[in-house]
Amino acid sequence: MLADLGNPPAKVVAKALGVSLRTVRGWLAKGYAPHAASIAIFCHTSYGRATIDADLVNAARNFAQLAASQAFEMNNLRTRIAYLENIGTFGAANDPLVGDYTQLLKTGTFDSYAQPQIRTAQISLF
Repeated sequence: MLADLGNPPAKVVAKALGVSLRTVRGWLAKGYAPHAASIAIFCHTSYGRATIDADLVNAARNFAQLAASQAFEMNNLRTRIAYLENIGTFGAANDPLVGDYTQLLKTGTFDSYAQPQIRTAQISLF
């Protein structure tokens, strides 16, 4: 991994990791470092940066798909509500209409609910 960073001197590695120069020299002599130090160094290599970048891109794509899925579900629910509101009013205490519907009671139509806006493909309601 140090080769990918241009083989920095032990002093630079020690300062970057916050350990003593003697500790880094011991790691170099043994040929390996503790896992935490290896991860810290790995994050600065080109492979580490590429891994982090790929993880961020994948997370962004997942969240974008989740947002699109939730928007689709919300539109589906709005379509179902519009359908249920268009069924009609029968004077029941639990009428499916929301808000002021005196125009519907007088004329039998309610312009804002007559043709619901559907922005996606037709969805089976039941």
